[in-house]
Amino acid sequence: MVALGVQGVPHAGASPFGESGERSLPVDNPAWELLGIAPVRISPQEAVVEMPVERRHLQMAGRVHGGFIATLIDTAAGVAVIANTAPGTRHATIDLHVEYLHGATLDSKRLRATARVRRIGRTVAFLSVDVVDQTGELIAIGTASYHLMRPATAAPAPASDQAQAGAGTA
Repeated sequence: MVALGVQGVPHAGASPFGESGERSLPVDNPAWELLGIAPVRISPQEAVVEMPVERRHLQMAGRVHGGFIATLIDTAAGVAVIANTAPGTRHATIDLHVEYLHGATLDSKRLRATARVRRIGRTVAFLSVDVVDQTGELIAIGTASYHLMRPATAAPAPASDQAQAGAGTA
Protein backbone atom coordinates (compact mmCIF):
# COMPACT_ATOMS: atom_id res chain seq x y z
CA MET A 1 0.00 0.00 0.00
CA VAL A 2 1.28 3.45 -0.94
CA ALA A 3 0.68 6.40 1.40
CA LEU A 4 0.11 9.86 0.02
CA GLY A 5 0.69 12.84 2.28
CA VAL A 6 -2.15 15.30 1.88
CA GLN A 7 -1.94 18.67 3.58
CA GLY A 8 -4.27 18.89 6.55
CA VAL A 9 -4.95 21.46 9.22
CA PRO A 10 -3.82 20.55 12.73
CA HIS A 11 -6.47 20.77 15.43
CA ALA A 12 -6.69 20.29 19.20
CA GLY A 13 -7.46 16.99 20.86
CA ALA A 14 -6.80 13.50 19.60
CA SER A 15 -5.97 14.49 16.06
CA PRO A 16 -5.53 11.97 13.25
CA PHE A 17 -3.11 14.50 11.73
CA GLY A 18 0.57 14.57 12.62
CA GLU A 19 2.19 17.58 14.24
CA SER A 20 2.98 18.96 10.80
CA GLY A 21 -0.68 18.76 9.81
CA GLU A 22 0.12 16.02 7.28
CA ARG A 23 -2.18 12.99 7.12
CA SER A 24 -1.12 9.78 5.43
CA LEU A 25 -3.92 8.42 3.31
CA PRO A 26 -3.74 4.99 1.68
CA VAL A 27 -4.07 5.43 -2.06
CA ASP A 28 -3.58 1.89 -3.28
CA ASN A 29 -7.21 1.91 -4.35
CA PRO A 30 -8.01 0.28 -7.70
CA ALA A 31 -11.41 2.06 -7.92
CA TRP A 32 -9.75 5.45 -7.53
CA GLU A 33 -7.22 4.50 -10.19
CA LEU A 34 -9.95 3.27 -12.56
CA LEU A 35 -11.89 6.54 -12.33
CA GLY A 36 -8.93 8.89 -11.90
CA ILE A 37 -10.04 10.04 -8.44
CA ALA A 38 -7.42 11.90 -6.40
CA PRO A 39 -7.49 13.64 -3.02
CA VAL A 40 -7.03 17.41 -3.14
CA ARG A 41 -7.39 18.59 0.47
CA ILE A 42 -8.10 16.87 3.76
CA SER A 43 -8.75 18.75 6.96
CA PRO A 44 -10.86 18.34 10.09
CA GLN A 45 -13.51 20.51 8.43
CA GLU A 46 -13.73 18.85 5.02
CA ALA A 47 -12.29 16.42 2.54
CA VAL A 48 -12.02 17.32 -1.14
CA VAL A 49 -11.43 14.85 -3.97
CA GLU A 50 -11.49 15.33 -7.74
CA MET A 51 -12.13 13.26 -10.82
CA PRO A 52 -11.37 14.30 -14.38
CA VAL A 53 -14.26 14.09 -16.82
CA GLU A 54 -13.17 11.84 -19.66
CA ARG A 55 -14.98 10.01 -22.43
CA ARG A 56 -14.81 6.75 -20.43
CA HIS A 57 -16.99 8.36 -17.71
CA LEU A 58 -19.87 9.15 -20.07
CA GLN A 59 -23.09 7.22 -20.60
CA MET A 60 -24.87 7.01 -23.99
CA ALA A 61 -26.40 10.50 -23.76
CA GLY A 62 -22.96 12.10 -23.33
CA ARG A 63 -23.33 12.86 -19.62
CA VAL A 64 -21.17 11.57 -16.76
CA HIS A 65 -22.69 8.31 -15.53
CA GLY A 66 -24.57 8.81 -12.26
CA GLY A 67 -22.84 5.83 -10.69
CA PHE A 68 -19.48 7.51 -11.13
CA ILE A 69 -20.78 10.68 -9.46
CA ALA A 70 -22.14 8.55 -6.60
CA THR A 71 -18.73 6.88 -6.28
CA LEU A 72 -17.07 10.31 -6.13
CA ILE A 73 -19.48 11.32 -3.34
CA ASP A 74 -18.86 8.09 -1.42
CA THR A 75 -15.10 8.54 -1.82
CA ALA A 76 -15.07 12.13 -0.53
CA ALA A 77 -17.23 11.22 2.45
CA GLY A 78 -15.11 8.16 3.22
CA VAL A 79 -11.93 10.25 3.18
CA ALA A 80 -13.57 12.72 5.59
CA VAL A 81 -14.40 9.82 7.92
CA ILE A 82 -10.76 8.68 7.83
CA ALA A 83 -9.61 12.24 8.57
CA ASN A 84 -11.88 12.55 11.59
CA THR A 85 -11.54 9.19 13.32
CA ALA A 86 -8.69 7.51 15.16
CA PRO A 87 -6.10 5.63 13.12
CA GLY A 88 -7.19 2.05 12.58
CA THR A 89 -10.89 2.89 12.52
CA ARG A 90 -12.57 1.11 9.62
CA HIS A 91 -15.81 2.25 8.06
CA ALA A 92 -18.46 0.84 5.76
CA THR A 93 -21.13 2.72 3.83
CA ILE A 94 -24.59 1.99 5.23
CA ASP A 95 -26.53 4.65 3.31
CA LEU A 96 -25.76 6.82 0.29
CA HIS A 97 -28.28 9.26 -1.16
CA VAL A 98 -27.59 11.35 -4.28
CA GLU A 99 -29.60 14.12 -5.89
CA TYR A 100 -28.49 14.96 -9.43
CA LEU A 101 -29.04 18.65 -10.14
CA HIS A 102 -27.24 19.26 -13.43
CA GLY A 103 -25.68 17.00 -16.05
CA ALA A 104 -21.90 16.92 -16.30
CA THR A 105 -20.37 16.57 -19.77
CA LEU A 106 -16.87 16.61 -21.25
CA ASP A 107 -17.12 20.41 -21.08
CA SER A 108 -17.24 20.07 -17.28
CA LYS A 109 -13.54 19.01 -17.46
CA ARG A 110 -13.26 18.06 -13.76
CA LEU A 111 -15.64 17.24 -10.92
CA ARG A 112 -14.78 18.22 -7.35
CA ALA A 113 -16.53 16.65 -4.36
CA THR A 114 -16.37 18.40 -0.99
CA ALA A 115 -17.48 16.33 2.01
CA ARG A 116 -18.36 17.83 5.38
CA VAL A 117 -18.86 15.89 8.59
CA ARG A 118 -22.29 16.54 10.12
CA ARG A 119 -21.88 14.19 13.08
CA ILE A 120 -19.62 11.38 14.16
CA GLY A 121 -21.05 9.16 16.87
CA ARG A 122 -19.65 6.08 18.53
CA THR A 123 -20.71 3.71 15.73
CA VAL A 124 -22.18 5.87 12.93
CA ALA A 125 -20.89 8.91 11.00
CA PHE A 126 -23.11 11.28 8.97
CA LEU A 127 -21.77 13.46 6.15
CA SER A 128 -22.95 15.73 3.35
CA VAL A 129 -21.22 16.23 0.01
CA ASP A 130 -21.44 18.81 -2.79
CA VAL A 131 -20.15 18.04 -6.30
CA VAL A 132 -19.28 20.94 -8.61
CA ASP A 133 -17.67 21.19 -12.03
CA GLN A 134 -14.74 23.44 -12.95
CA THR A 135 -17.05 26.47 -13.34
CA GLY A 136 -18.58 25.98 -9.89
CA GLU A 137 -21.89 24.64 -11.27
CA LEU A 138 -23.52 22.42 -8.64
CA ILE A 139 -23.80 19.00 -10.28
CA ALA A 140 -25.03 16.86 -7.38
CA ILE A 141 -25.53 16.82 -3.64
CA GLY A 142 -25.33 13.76 -1.47
CA THR A 143 -25.55 12.46 2.05
CA ALA A 144 -23.77 9.42 3.39
CA SER A 145 -23.80 7.38 6.59
CA TYR A 146 -21.04 5.01 7.66
CA HIS A 147 -20.82 2.25 10.23
CA LEU A 148 -17.66 2.81 12.28
CA MET A 149 -15.56 -0.11 13.47
CA ARG A 150 -13.15 1.38 15.96
CA PRO A 151 -9.99 -0.47 17.04
CA ALA A 152 -10.09 -2.10 20.46
CA THR A 153 -8.11 0.11 22.81
CA ALA A 154 -9.02 -1.40 26.17
CA ALA A 155 -9.78 -4.78 27.66
CA PRO A 156 -13.38 -5.89 27.09
CA ALA A 157 -15.85 -4.98 29.84
CA PRO A 158 -16.92 -7.77 32.20
CA ALA A 159 -20.02 -9.64 31.01
CA SER A 160 -22.26 -7.88 33.58
CA ASP A 161 -21.15 -4.44 32.30
CA GLN A 162 -21.61 -5.34 28.60
CA ALA A 163 -25.38 -5.75 28.94
CA GLN A 164 -25.72 -2.28 30.46
CA ALA A 165 -23.36 -0.65 27.93
CA GLY A 166 -25.30 -1.94 24.89
CA ALA A 167 -28.11 0.62 25.25
CA GLY A 168 -26.95 3.23 22.65
CA THR A 169 -25.79 2.82 19.08
CA ALA A 170 -24.65 6.18 17.79
